[in-house]
Amino acid sequence: MAPDPRRRALTRALVLARALTVALAVACASDPAAAPAPPAEVVVDGVVHVRNGGEALEGVKTLRLEEQWRAGGEASEILFGSVGRIVADAAGNVYVLDRQMSQVQVFGPDGRHLRTLSREGDGPGEVRRPSDLLLLPDGRIGIVQMMPGRIVTLRPDGTPAGNIEPGAAEDTGERGNMFTLFGARPAGDGLLIGGGRMAPRPDRIVRPRHIARVGLDGREIRRYREGVIESDPADLKFDEALDWFPHNGGMVAAPDGRVWLATARDEYAIEAWSPDGKLERVIERTYEPYRRSAEEKRIADDTRRMVINGNRMPNIIADTEPAIVGMSLMPGGELWVLPSRGRNAPPPGALQLWDVFDARGRFVRQVAIAAEGRPREDAVALLEDGRAVVVRGALDAARGSMRGVGVASAAGSSGGGAADAQTGADEIELELICGRLRP
Repeated sequence: MAPDPRRRALTRALVLARALTVALAVACASDPAAAPAPPAEVVVDGVVHVRNGGEALEGVKTLRLEEQWRAGGEASEILFGSVGRIVADAAGNVYVLDRQMSQVQVFGPDGRHLRTLSREGDGPGEVRRPSDLLLLPDGRIGIVQMMPGRIVTLRPDGTPAGNIEPGAAEDTGERGNMFTLFGARPAGDGLLIGGGRMAPRPDRIVRPRHIARVGLDGREIRRYREGVIESDPADLKFDEALDWFPHNGGMVAAPDGRVWLATARDEYAIEAWSPDGKLERVIERTYEPYRRSAEEKRIADDTRRMVINGNRMPNIIADTEPAIVGMSLMPGGELWVLPSRGRNAPPPGALQLWDVFDARGRFVRQVAIAAEGRPREDAVALLEDGRAVVVRGALDAARGSMRGVGVASAAGSSGGGAADAQTGADEIELELICGRLRP
């Protein structure tokens, strides 16, 4: 029987369709446009700007927290008030700043509690309302006191080792012109600090702020950024967007003295400075700010509660969160950046989503951290040795610690805030989970 011409035509059509499908699949797989485009490098005013797109070159990689030890929680004898910065030393010991209790808890590599450092007070080795924690290049532990701004230092065994006062050299001696220290990081053989002053005047309050590198004697070596906020003492309010500065989660330094600074609240841009103080490049990424819900705005307002002369100071809360809420340097020299979307809206099953940049400023991948906890309500601290610590109940503790916090006058002198902050926060059982991040 002769072949049916219609069947032969249909067979040819099917073969051709399959060939076209395979060809299109191969073309799409090899088409550079189908994968994230590499960043463009543009020179602006003599500085290289690395302009990354919205997608990482290597996509998303998930790392799971392999638990090693826990501390705090209902079954533990260690109680935490409000956990601040967590750091690790070369021996694997973990230092946990408790801002509410004005002390540092030290744990060994296996989670065994070793000692408690410092306490609330004004004597040697004591602090009030600490804002940050760091390990100094000379081996001391530094606890940052916000106001009056100083770094209280301790030896590893807890004995007092003196204070570093970055603002002392520029102290004008004016009443109320006090230096405020928001945060500090080790940077080469010195420190990277974020600080400023509250200087009351008859008709306004002037608050200059800056990011600078200082020596271990507190003397300024180099200033990177500065700004000024002016307020009407008759109409005091906290404007969240206006008050933002790189010390709010947007500064980090390397052991060789390199510095990275976020440049604006609502833009995804990071300045990279060389050890000798030269602005080498600006790392940028296409990014849409995270927009808060009505409930999230209420929580933001609640965690920024301040009382002036017995009256709660009104807050102006922004509709969006800052583009960058955290930065960390990881082993190998990679810069990890936590955007607000990565903290508030990570992928299903992840606690946070970090952006990872290489030494050239290329957006190479994203890292989803999978761990026990709740996105946004719980925090994640990345340690210098590649481990991570999940702080369960971090947001609730922060809200509780701010209830009743107050200052005695518009000049900014503290009055009773630490004692009042105990109310409402001591019922929260904070728990820390430390472990290694594994694929």
